[in-house]
Amino acid sequence: MKIAIIGDTHFGYKRFQEDSFSQGAEAFLSAYDKSDMIILAGDIFDSRIPSMETIGESVSILEKIKQKDWKVKYEKDPNKIPIAAIHGTHERRTKGCLNPIQLLAKMNYLIDVDNNPAIFELDGEKICVQGMGGVPDEFAKNTLKSLEFKPKENMFNILVLHQSIQEFMYIGEKTSSLISLIDFPKGFDLYINGHIHEYKTGLNGKFIIPGSTVVTQLKPNEQGEKGYVIYDTKDKTHKFVNINTRNFKFKEIKFNEANTTDIEDICRKTIEEIIQQSEEKPIIKLNLKGSLKKGLETRDLGLSFQKEYKDTCFLFISNELNSENLKQKIEKIRELREQKKSIKDFGAAIFGEKLQNAGIELNDPSVVLDELIDKPEQVIERIKNQDD
Repeated sequence: MKIAIIGDTHFGYKRFQEDSFSQGAEAFLSAYDKSDMIILAGDIFDSRIPSMETIGESVSILEKIKQKDWKVKYEKDPNKIPIAAIHGTHERRTKGCLNPIQLLAKMNYLIDVDNNPAIFELDGEKICVQGMGGVPDEFAKNTLKSLEFKPKENMFNILVLHQSIQEFMYIGEKTSSLISLIDFPKGFDLYINGHIHEYKTGLNGKFIIPGSTVVTQLKPNEQGEKGYVIYDTKDKTHKFVNINTRNFKFKEIKFNEANTTDIEDICRKTIEEIIQQSEEKPIIKLNLKGSLKKGLETRDLGLSFQKEYKDTCFLFISNELNSENLKQKIEKIRELREQKKSIKDFGAAIFGEKLQNAGIELNDPSVVLDELIDKPEQVIERIKNQDD
């Protein structure tokens, strides 16, 4: 049996709503042609309470899928479409409230397998799909353990999750509380996971993350190809199927003692190069790091030029310049607080540091602050005399 595995279409995602529908639809319609059944790994919708427009658009896509003469039969109701699904973290609602996946199940567009095993059959081959809908990561280990998932005898067994997984998180992210591959219940032939927006595999092909079909997080790992996976249960192999997606580029640019003109010029050059290389309006994320020229603050970098590109790209700029300096300032404030310094002492310490950075030598900063209040003209005159 050939199974299409689709994850994280995020239908209705506001920032790139049209992309969520067009790219998600392409994955569904391609899977319609290439597979015997479909598994959805959560976050099909971007919201736990989607708008009526989003539900309408999603139903239009599923109506096309419904037209196929599906040969795979769901054991409890052979007339249902063989689409097994779980809800993701975006769709999760409190107990007793209907989530979007449950709604689609009531409308007979899919089978909700959240803690609800579903058996499918084609030409004598039986497949059992079990799932755990997305839960907060801090509860995932205990929830997975409490559900006591066990494979069914004489069937191809699949477990579907929608969680962060320790082995697939980036260095620096807190992972100790997350589910690990070793926490998976034993004996399943295939483990599928949504939530992570990059195509990944593990356990010698027995663990598959299909990735998302639309850019949402603006992270470097979303720059790769997007699509879905086709898994063949007979030879236990799979292949990734690409879909057409909007070009997304993430660029980290590092500066050293830069002025605002240099930063703007390099940003412009980077943006224009990406636009020229893209067939349609691209998504661009610039992450600015490093240091500004002495005397300049992060707020001095206006980045007003962003407006010029509103018709040629979707531009997002993260300004982390002087972030190390900010960390140092926060640490300094923490030190002063531990020393039980007054608010005036806080201000004097920061003021003294700024004077030093500007190359100005005056008396005790706390005294100068008092003088600025009582005799500002005299302080200014002394600074002028230093410049002379």
